[in-house]
Amino acid sequence: MATSTADATRHDSIAELNPSSAVALLSNDRYSVLVTAAGAGYGMWQGLDITRWREDSTRDCWGQFCYVRDLTDNDLWSIGRQPLFRPSNIYEHAFHGDRAELSCHAGDIEIVSKICVAPDVDVEVRMLTITNRGTRERTLELTSYAEVCLYNRSADMAHPGFAKLFVETRFDEATGALFARRRPRAAGEKATWAVHVSSSNAPAAQAAKYETDRLRFLGRGRTTANPMAFDAGASLSGTTGPVLDPIFCLRRTVSLAPGADARVAFVTGAADDQSAVQFIAKRYAEIDAVEQAFSDASRRYESELQTLGLKPRDISLFNRLAGSVVFANPAMRQAASLQRDRWDQAALWAHGISGDLPIVLVRANGDRHHALLRQVTMAHEFARRRGLRFDLILVDEDGSASAKRLAEKLQSGPQAEMIGKPGGIFILSEPDTESDHRRPSPRQRASSCWEAAVNSAINSTGSPRPGHLFRPPLPLGRASNSQPRFLNQPRICNTGMGSAASQLMGTSMWCGWTRSNPKPPPCRQRLGPT
Repeated sequence: MATSTADATRHDSIAELNPSSAVALLSNDRYSVLVTAAGAGYGMWQGLDITRWREDSTRDCWGQFCYVRDLTDNDLWSIGRQPLFRPSNIYEHAFHGDRAELSCHAGDIEIVSKICVAPDVDVEVRMLTITNRGTRERTLELTSYAEVCLYNRSADMAHPGFAKLFVETRFDEATGALFARRRPRAAGEKATWAVHVSSSNAPAAQAAKYETDRLRFLGRGRTTANPMAFDAGASLSGTTGPVLDPIFCLRRTVSLAPGADARVAFVTGAADDQSAVQFIAKRYAEIDAVEQAFSDASRRYESELQTLGLKPRDISLFNRLAGSVVFANPAMRQAASLQRDRWDQAALWAHGISGDLPIVLVRANGDRHHALLRQVTMAHEFARRRGLRFDLILVDEDGSASAKRLAEKLQSGPQAEMIGKPGGIFILSEPDTESDHRRPSPRQRASSCWEAAVNSAINSTGSPRPGHLFRPPLPLGRASNSQPRFLNQPRICNTGMGSAASQLMGTSMWCGWTRSNPKPPPCRQRLGPT
């Protein structure tokens, strides 16, 4: 634990408003977690999103959260900046190699949330330490919240309403755990299971409360910033079964005397059979297993550093670079290139690159910039092991002969199995990437572009040079979270153009056929002759 702790610095979460400036990647090679400074992020198991997440660099409001309600003063807030920010609170974060830490100071109440992934079982563990630094007794209500997905992200984004129809939930009285199962859609398909369980070192003040219906928790037309479940007189309904919009939500109540503290844990896991998730629920219904998970994660992290030949400061740097891959940041685009070049995915296909994954492009000389190339290939390997896949394109500026030598060097090392594969490493020479008015180069499609102007793309502060980082619009075939989707909304249209409005006054317009509007929908009212 000492190694990882020494490198991490506690940061003000309010100062880092851009989510790409601070992310943490945690994984055991099967279950992966991303955490942002706002407390948002995702949990992913074998390529499936266990909790729903969308790339949103403006709000950064998707993930698993914990609400805190002070029953003594009738005050409500969240541990991270999302989803319920209070300007008077102090929010901080510290990202280590084996865990992420979020802290919130709300008056006399201090809460520190530690997050890790257990090495031996596919779960993410979130342990809260709540301290009452005041002079009077306080009673706090802790409520977890996460949208259940259990699906591939791109498929979930394309048809979110349809994807939610196949998830069933249930509550286990013995362990106080919630289970969710995605029903198989074909005879040969296996079910996907998820579990959400809580434990504490404090005696339970009342029976467990839970919710799995998002509509009953939030209420119509409301968001995670003002859930109906916290209205006066409201409570969790305990709804389970084939709900149309599933969530995981557990509630615990703790009472703290002046100067006292308590520990409460929320654990989320996944497996492909019922017995495995039942084992997880039984195991993590005890707080001792939660504390053991952090010790095991620390030991695994120390072993990972030795295996990869890395130092804690390298992991910190890789986590910061990962933020530029995960989140689109318009400030990092090269405006001149975007205005000059057309966006043709065939330009990527010509180099064997699908364009379905984020792209990081590095321009360097393979014969001179050894330190930079080692750094970016290690960053790629680190991200891959922690569940973040992207295509790394190495462009050798010294021509095809130098690129060939670079390829031979990488093929003789541990990166050999990832050369030329999706989510792997692609080696090109400068002439290969020259573009004309018909074919833009991969440089214009990259999520991030780093250039070795001198010796390294990293400056003396250990941060990427912002002048060499940019991210273009999403590739073809990759859905944007801002695309309009229409479900039972009144429409006014003709065969070529139309608009849709919701009961809550949300409106959208379309022209032609798009992914969200594959064919002209039935019109409620014609605008004019076709």
